[in-house]
Amino acid sequence: MENEKVCAILNELLAGEQQAAAPRILESTVYVSQLAVAELPVAQRIARQTHSNSEELAELILDLGGVPEPSVPDVATAHLHFQDLHRLLPLLIDDHEKLIRKYEIAAERVASEPRIQEVVTRILQRHQEELRELRQLLGLTPEVQS
Repeated sequence: MENEKVCAILNELLAGEQQAAAPRILESTVYVSQLAVAELPVAQRIARQTHSNSEELAELILDLGGVPEPSVPDVATAHLHFQDLHRLLPLLIDDHEKLIRKYEIAAERVASEPRIQEVVTRILQRHQEELRELRQLLGLTPEVQS
């Protein structure tokens, strides 16, 4: 696969990371109720990992001779200020499910590039683990994988 096409796929993933909900939630002034005290460290870790994923994707794009494209954060998340963190967990779950789907599609698209697929798959697995953890915080059962 041409580096230009691979960089385009990686830039799609980078945009997904840059528009992820976890960093936006923590940039806003969320209310951490007693119910959400145990959830805050998880959300903080996910937000840090999102930044790390973005860095990893940007470095890979640069290594391939491409240019990491900046993305505009989702402005529809302006309503997050002063919300209870616990009530925002479903938003994080939904966001992770969408990101996971993007990574699954990307992994298929870069299957002929083992080095790229390894990075995409590693980040995909991180998101899957984070999703499991978020679902556990809400007492949801894991979805059955087909």
